[in-house]
Amino acid sequence: MVQHVTAATHRRGGTLDLVTTFDGALINEIRVDPPILTDHSLVICRLCVDPGQVTAAERLVRGWRRMDRDQLRRAIEDSAARAVSTSLH
Repeated sequence: MVQHVTAATHRRGGTLDLVTTFDGALINEIRVDPPILTDHSLVICRLCVDPGQVTAAERLVRGWRRMDRDQLRRAIEDSAARAVSTSLH
């Protein structure tokens, strides 16, 4: 990991606000503006980011409004998880 902020970022000195990346990440610009509203500086940077190839993910979404709550409760009560949970008390 590499910490890129080299200037003080607090009104009293010291670097409290960081921009940290993995080694080899490209940063085009990093700027530390002096504190105005708070005692911390505004740190601005431009990172070179390669979004890579976007992959689609399939997912199953359940309609919770149509869920049978009584059936869910019975399934939980009859499950092994319920047996373990009650044996721990």
